Amino acid sequence: MSLFVAEWRKQRGLVFARSMLAVVVLGGAMVIFVMAGLDAGDVISTRQSFGWLPGVQLWAGLLSGILAFVPLTFVAWGTGLEQSHDTWKMVLTRHSPRRDVLFAKLLVAGLWLVLLLASTFVVWSGLATALGWVLPVPPDPTIELSPHLYQVLGSVLRVISLAPSIMLLTLLARSNGTLVGSLTGVLAPLAVNLTALWQEPSLNRLTPVFTSDALVLRLSEAPGAAEAADRLVGASFGSLACVMVLLAWLVLPLVGAFWHFERRDVLSESE
Repeated sequence: MSLFVAEWRKQRGLVFARSMLAVVVLGGAMVIFVMAGLDAGDVISTRQSFGWLPGVQLWAGLLSGILAFVPLTFVAWGTGLEQSHDTWKMVLTRHSPRRDVLFAKLLVAGLWLVLLLASTFVVWSGLATALGWVLPVPPDPTIELSPHLYQVLGSVLRVISLAPSIMLLTLLARSNGTLVGSLTGVLAPLAVNLTALWQEPSLNRLTPVFTSDALVLRLSEAPGAAEAADRLVGASFGSLACVMVLLAWLVLPLVGAFWHFERRDVLSESE
């Protein structure tokens, strides 16, 4: 716990982390204001509804894209800055196993993820709710929250399963770890999405991007969800298989990061 607290105190002072969080929250709020302006002026034919339920829907829709890359950059920066600034010696002076240091960094990245979820939910859904009181837009009785919440769950599962891979790449890149990890965290989900162009379930089922989506689709039991999951990963690839793929992406890179970090003489490198 002391490692986690020390790591959090260090990372919460990072200008990058606080700026990224502020940009995401304010950027989403600006998008909602633009949508409200279009609705108020009746510029678009399909008018958006504002209020509590539509606000949560907007939050889920905006957040699902942001979760594809923003939280992974926190993992890259938390680990990479130790290498680019040669501060491993100060971190490793404590009498704690090296794996605990990496665990602390992953837990802090998870805390940033929770802060991202909470702050965007409060600001975006609260703003949409307030606009619902002001704008003469009738509520939409057809809105269902569960598909959108499952969408957020799939994005969170994707982030959790990819985080150890980003940490491992950051460690392997050493002094360039921050750049390599951040670029990978942003570009990897985009590159993996290109495999959907081939509509090849045998490829999709190997990636956490599509297996997480397929898993939440099978869990949601919404109309058409099972068919959508079948198109992603195949009808024979069930929920348990999706869980096993996500666990493999979580555990194997984590073991690799621990093994590499235990064998690496980071103290000599920083001298």
